[in-house]
Amino acid sequence: MNNKIKQVAYVGFVAKGSVYAITGILAFLAAFNLGGQKAGKLQIIEFLEKQPFGKFLLAALGVGLICYALWRFIQSIQDPENMGTDGKALVKRVSFFISGLIYLGLGIFAIVDIFYEPEILGPIALLSLVSLWPEKVFINL
Repeated sequence: MNNKIKQVAYVGFVAKGSVYAITGILAFLAAFNLGGQKAGKLQIIEFLEKQPFGKFLLAALGVGLICYALWRFIQSIQDPENMGTDGKALVKRVSFFISGLIYLGLGIFAIVDIFYEPEILGPIALLSLVSLWPEKVFINL
C-alpha cells in the first residue's frame, strides 16, 4: 500500500479516535456530576468550538475526519485489504463507503462551522447552518 494512503489512514484514525475519546470523557464526567454532558458527534464539534483555540481544534478535527472518509472510500473502491468480491466482502465494502459519506459530512460540518457565526442561538441556528452548508462550502473554500 502507498505510504501516502497509509498517512491519510493514520490521520483519519487519530481524528476518529479523538472524537470517541472526547465523547467518553464527557460521558464519564457527566456520570459523576463533574460538569460533563452526554454527547454525540455533533455535540463534540460544539464542545470543541467553545474551548480555547477551538477554531484550530475544529480545523484539525475536520481535516482528520475528511482523511478518515477518504480512507473509507479507498477501502470500498480499491480494496487494499484484499477482501475480495464475494457477497460478504461486497457488503463490507458498501458499508465502508456509507461510513465514508457520514464521516465526510461530519468533517465538512466541522470545517464549515469554523467560518459560520449564527445570528440566532439554538436549534434554529443549527438548522439554518445545515440548510446553507453547500453554499458556505463553495463560497468559503
